Amino acid sequence: MVVWFTTAGFVPGYGGDTDEPAVVEEIRKAYNSVPPEAEGIVLSDPGDTAEVRAYLRSLVQISYPSAPTVFVGAPRTSPMVDMYAEVGPENLGLLVRLLGAEHPHGFFVLNAVDRLVTEDHKETVLAAFRDHVHLISVVERFGWEEPARNTLIVHVREQGKQVNPRVVGALARLQDPATYPLLIDYFEHVPMPERIYPAIKDLPGIDLEHSLEVVWEGLYAGRRHEFKWVGLHHFAGVLAGTGNREAFEFLIDRITGDPPSFARGFTHPPTDRGSVSTTIFQVTQTPDDLAANGLSTWLADNRNRLFFDPGASQWVVIEERTERFWTDNEGREILARMLRGSEGEVTIERYDGREFSVPLERLSPGDREYVLRQLLAESR
Repeated sequence: MVVWFTTAGFVPGYGGDTDEPAVVEEIRKAYNSVPPEAEGIVLSDPGDTAEVRAYLRSLVQISYPSAPTVFVGAPRTSPMVDMYAEVGPENLGLLVRLLGAEHPHGFFVLNAVDRLVTEDHKETVLAAFRDHVHLISVVERFGWEEPARNTLIVHVREQGKQVNPRVVGALARLQDPATYPLLIDYFEHVPMPERIYPAIKDLPGIDLEHSLEVVWEGLYAGRRHEFKWVGLHHFAGVLAGTGNREAFEFLIDRITGDPPSFARGFTHPPTDRGSVSTTIFQVTQTPDDLAANGLSTWLADNRNRLFFDPGASQWVVIEERTERFWTDNEGREILARMLRGSEGEVTIERYDGREFSVPLERLSPGDREYVLRQLLAESR
């Protein structure tokens, strides 16, 4: 019988400084209502620049509850977003100047800009993007990454760990090898590298083998720090998915611990919303003893029989270890057992039951020698 696992990824949520549902709900209600101070503020002529300026000044002066969770609690559409959008596309240049306003107005303005912007505003947006990184949403939507290249580089270099991960992703999409050292350096030093890894892992010609080890060692060394614990748990799933045994064992320890936890040191369960998101095991085939005893018990009993198959990017456990890793002349590997062979070909069976007939000339010298030894042993 064969059982295999894949480590599942996650999308870490931004919880601001608080995840209290009552606080979030209060923000939602406030931002979904029309503030009393807004009564009487009307824009009658969007074509009158002086009137538009006075209108925007009046909106900015409206007070709102100060809340660091504005990005969690505030809806993307609200009466205030509607009021800012009243200025129309022709006044987008005036609107983007307010992007630096204190929250929540900066948030309202950003969503109004996002609603009004068109292809015709390309130069206006790219100029404002230098000072307002949150315009990355517009840059991405219109595919303006290439003309924003220099600004993207500046943001990553100057903002360091505080830069929006979407900015890093936009820079990565340019697939410019000249930016790889910057992307790798950022990946190695950002607190939550699992947000960056998906954006850079498949870039043509990029080598992250050493960087994966650097990130893991850095997170593991700082595991006593609460924030480092978050990154460690998140990134372990990423690294385990590449075949790293230490990270895989770390995940198993989190499951089989007493009590089972991905977040030892945190008081709330790992399934709670907020800054701690879990990395889970997806079981693609379930044996009877796993179904009966649960994942924690099964992993504790079988952890030493789990092996990584690089060809399928899966952790595999097999009842009887007759399988071995086969390598072709291009360096690709597969976990399988030999069924039969001849002097010119070998038939192998992968752990999931699929059979492959492979010419010996396509195998590595070590595999060819193994086949010949098996054939010699069978002939005796």
